[in-house]
Amino acid sequence: MRSNLRSVSYLLALLILAVICCVVEIGAAPYQELPPRAGHVPVYIREGNQPLTEIHPGLAEAFHEANALTQKTEDANAEVVKKELTNDSKQSQPDESDIASFDVIKNDYSQRESLAKNEEAKESVNQKKNEKKKDD
Repeated sequence: MRSNLRSVSYLLALLILAVICCVVEIGAAPYQELPPRAGHVPVYIREGNQPLTEIHPGLAEAFHEANALTQKTEDANAEVVKKELTNDSKQSQPDESDIASFDVIKNDYSQRESLAKNEEAKESVNQKKNEKKKDD
């Protein structure tokens, strides 16, 4: 009898919790308004090309989204023209590699290695001189 009562009470509590969650989810605003504070900058998360009006109506107005959309199409047209011009100019330029050749890298490494050996030799000579001075 007690186990039946206990299982019924658990189910009832679970049902009440589910109803509360549904009510909270349905009644929630699509965005959150925070009171303005000094030094506080509101942050809005935008997914892809989601219109600003869906995030917050004031954002579209503040950022002139309607003007921005027309400007984006104009910019896209300008980019196509620029790409065509750059493709033409790339064809006329010779192909040169920006990557250093192996010989240049090898020479640079050998120069560094010889400098390090010279410094080690100088240090050992200085140490020997210091030891001789201490002995005298």
